[in-house]
Amino acid sequence: MKITKPQFTEIMTKLSTYNSRNNHLYDLGIEIDLFDSYESIIVDLLQITFDDKESDWIGYFMYELDYGKKWKTNMITDNGIDIPLSNTGELCDFLIKNIEDRKDGK
Repeated sequence: MKITKPQFTEIMTKLSTYNSRNNHLYDLGIEIDLFDSYESIIVDLLQITFDDKESDWIGYFMYELDYGKKWKTNMITDNGIDIPLSNTGELCDFLIKNIEDRKDGK
């Protein structure tokens, strides 16, 4: 199965929007467990697609970096090289590079 960068970006944007709405409802005292279940399934599928289950960059981007909003320069580095993860396009590029590096034995 192949997913394009625009498709990945669209999915992640929708997840971010729904996550924000869900958090807003939670702040109002309304809990909707259904979104969490669907979000978990979608994240699992994306992690399988990008072979990201073990490293969980997708989860890190979504939850720790708040969909890239909390990313800062030099926050994440590899051998002194900055890894930008401020938006879904950068995350997608990074995930694809990881797949290619594993294929090349890096």
